[in-house]
Amino acid sequence: MSLSQKHGIKALLIDDDPLFGNLLTRKASAHGIKLEYRSSLVEALYEGYLRSYDVAILDCVMPELSGFEVSHYLATFLEDISVILVSQSDSSFAKFLQDGCGAVTFISKEQGADAIFAAAKTATLGRSKKAVAA
Repeated sequence: MSLSQKHGIKALLIDDDPLFGNLLTRKASAHGIKLEYRSSLVEALYEGYLRSYDVAILDCVMPELSGFEVSHYLATFLEDISVILVSQSDSSFAKFLQDGCGAVTFISKEQGADAIFAAAKTATLGRSKKAVAA
């Protein structure tokens, strides 16, 4: 039984674009994902709930810390959370390929919610298989 079949995937979206955040939040339940939206990393850290998520979906370009920086921190300190980076910018994808950050994948926002949620399911499935093997 996969992680999503046991309790559903719990995801955190950190993005400074409230329209994108609200759109993904509305579409998540149709994909079997419980998504919580925060507009900044500071807001998410203030609440202290990072350990309770299966997946973090991070915007690459944010005012305080970039998604690249945050993915490094999460990979270092919370290695049980899969990180997916999203962005409007093709240059962000190039940086993702070059940077070797802690994210499992990069999805362009133009690909839409279906692609983002498919990546979230794939990331958690891969992690649950590793946990069973360990």
